[in-house]
Amino acid sequence: MLVRDFTHGAGGAEHNLALIANALSAREHTITIVSQDESNAVPAYSLSSNVKHVNVPSFYDETRLSTELSNINPDVILFSYFRFDLVSVMKTARKCNIPIVIWESGEPNRKEAMLSDARFTKISGSVMRKALLTGAHGIRLTLPEFISSIPAFHHRWCEVIDNPFFLASAPANQFKKEKWLISIGGLKSPVKNGMDTIEAFALVAEEFSDWGLKIFGPVKEKERVISRIAALGLQSRIKLAGVSRDIYGELQKANLHIITSLSEANPNVVGEAMCNGIPTIGYADCAGVNARIQHNKNGMLATRSKDHDSIVTALRTLMSDDTLRFKLGQNAYEDARSFSPAKVFSDWEALLCNAARYKGNSKRLVEEHKSIDAEITENFRKIRESIFLDWEQR
Repeated sequence: MLVRDFTHGAGGAEHNLALIANALSAREHTITIVSQDESNAVPAYSLSSNVKHVNVPSFYDETRLSTELSNINPDVILFSYFRFDLVSVMKTARKCNIPIVIWESGEPNRKEAMLSDARFTKISGSVMRKALLTGAHGIRLTLPEFISSIPAFHHRWCEVIDNPFFLASAPANQFKKEKWLISIGGLKSPVKNGMDTIEAFALVAEEFSDWGLKIFGPVKEKERVISRIAALGLQSRIKLAGVSRDIYGELQKANLHIITSLSEANPNVVGEAMCNGIPTIGYADCAGVNARIQHNKNGMLATRSKDHDSIVTALRTLMSDDTLRFKLGQNAYEDARSFSPAKVFSDWEALLCNAARYKGNSKRLVEEHKSIDAEITENFRKIRESIFLDWEQR
């Protein structure tokens, strides 16, 4: 498994990876996690004693990465990419003749935008993503609708696999005296759009003086965030709570969860809130969020706007009504009963084992593609070679 920020992050992706690695190790697979880190940092989440972890300075150092992969000699590589590290890792995997499975955790349009860079190549981000991903021996996607973003001849190598969510022993108490709105990871990057959460809470704070807002996770541009909270006069009401190793414990103390992301794929925080019987308010236009939240059943979906009218209305509705929050929270908890971590781990095992069959003959994939659609296969193969050549000459 190759993961870019495994030792620097404590978010959903890192947590999921640790859970999957530990589960597959328990099924007697040998797992090594390689993360990009120049130090000897350790992961935020615990790994089984049978799961090995090593750091390399950079995934863009193909010589060093190739040496590390040769030493490990894996049957298959699982790679969660960020941006152009996808190019360097796929080139290295091909050189080592090791099949590769791509873990795509983001929304396709956002990934395509991140791969657009005229300084490197004239190929569009959309075409680049399609060309590279069709060279993978397996792809994990988070939502069924994302499959249409992959060329049809490669669909049989794609799997939609959920995140592993675990049901809490009981839903959170909605009738406790101290009331908290909770946001998790909302300020760690611009795409999480956590300032919308702060601005919306500010618009209801005076009306609901018994409520506070806790924001967990790292804070990007912390000075600016603190300054804005101070300007709103909410220093005593908004708590930047840092990184927590016990999000379930924090959710049990909360009454309502909010997520105001611009883009998501399958946000852990919504599933985790459901597992704790906490209703979520989110934006209706955000994929992943709208896949989990059923409006007025297990949470509320708001219309995104500059004046925050819709999300403020949702906040007022749920902050003012303990009984409604309880009802929606109970529905969320019941919906979460359908989550099956065991199935998630089995789906991952099947995807990786299927890809491992290409070990030593990873080019067989192109021949199988040609039997489905020879012309399009050849077009994408040529584009992929052009991308690799441009990368070497950059």
